[in-house]
Amino acid sequence: MVMLHRLYTQYGANHIHVAHCNFQLRGADSDEDEAFVKAISAHMKVSCDSKKFDTESYASEKGMGIQEAARELRYVWFFELMKIKDCSHLATAHHKGDSIETFFINLLRGSGPRGLSGIQEDEDRKIIRPLLDIDRAAIELYAAEHKITWREDVSNTSNKYLRNKIRHDLVPMLSSWRPGFEKVMMRTMDIQRSVAALIDEASEAYRKTHFDIDGETTRISLDGSSQEKLLLGHLFMAYGFNDVQLDNILTSNQSGKQVLSKTHVLTSDRGRLLLSLIKGFPEGTWEISEDLNTDELPFPLEFWRMEEAPEFFDPNPNIAYLNASKLQFPLSLCRWKEGNLFKPLGMNGKKLVSDFLIDAKVPLEEKKRTLVLMSGEEIVWLVGHRISEDFKCYKNTDKVIYVLSSHS
Repeated sequence: MVMLHRLYTQYGANHIHVAHCNFQLRGADSDEDEAFVKAISAHMKVSCDSKKFDTESYASEKGMGIQEAARELRYVWFFELMKIKDCSHLATAHHKGDSIETFFINLLRGSGPRGLSGIQEDEDRKIIRPLLDIDRAAIELYAAEHKITWREDVSNTSNKYLRNKIRHDLVPMLSSWRPGFEKVMMRTMDIQRSVAALIDEASEAYRKTHFDIDGETTRISLDGSSQEKLLLGHLFMAYGFNDVQLDNILTSNQSGKQVLSKTHVLTSDRGRLLLSLIKGFPEGTWEISEDLNTDELPFPLEFWRMEEAPEFFDPNPNIAYLNASKLQFPLSLCRWKEGNLFKPLGMNGKKLVSDFLIDAKVPLEEKKRTLVLMSGEEIVWLVGHRISEDFKCYKNTDKVIYVLSSHS
């Protein structure tokens, strides 16, 4: 509401358009938020569009977390609306606190300088963020001074989501330790933006001298320089590879070793790398021993041990929290087969994997690539979709295996 008031004051009602998303995640509260935005817009004589989304179904179909699904849905619609309404820019109300929270979310994901730059404006996509340098306290003061009413999203008070835990617990704690914490964080993110820009430039220079496109295959000559891994990691992100996969293939002395992303295969070939589109899907079964070493896996899967269950279970379907005491090693990873049964989390009975994927509306090509993590003859995790009820963790589970997949 504060951003709307400022834009209204600066440009007038005829030059702005309000877009509101109802993700239908909070029952009546979601509908009341929508009605509130429409009423305020009508009072200000500002044109307004709102749209309802079946966010939970979309997240299930796409195999992504609720927040990620909501973000994808809203931006796709925003850009469609921009074209229809002939809008020059998209303005979002992210503020300084949101950017700091994003820094820590990306830090925990292992992001590089780009992710540690926080939230930024996007000149290419015409996204502006008028409140980005303003903290929440100043926004609330502005609202009070101008008698602006707003509705608080009730989900913001819950620690169900990682962002909220960072907002309610981590940031206040760090602020109490370090006076001027927000100013320090903004300076840190500025430095990361500069580092990211340098890496962009260096990576493109490396691409021009080391990448040789030959038909459907790109040959990458390796020079062994100290910055090579950093530059390759940056370039290969565009093809869906992660740092663990890059480490595995760069440190391997085995010619012909491969790692796969969603769309591409990267092959080690006598001092160089070969990059090509995936044709077909590798068959076989790969074992994960008790030491959780994944060097031989062609897929981006990482395992860690935890001595206790986390306070917060990340709902991301590409993350699995498994009860270690119920696992039988070695675990095995393979493509699912017709007739496979498992007990999806939250269900009492077993279900055919094929039926689960149909009900989740998983596209045919993605079905072909779907993997299962097995313990003995039991499916522990339909990777990227759902763990088994039989291997779930509780708050008092004292031995947990945390698994992260970048394969989809």
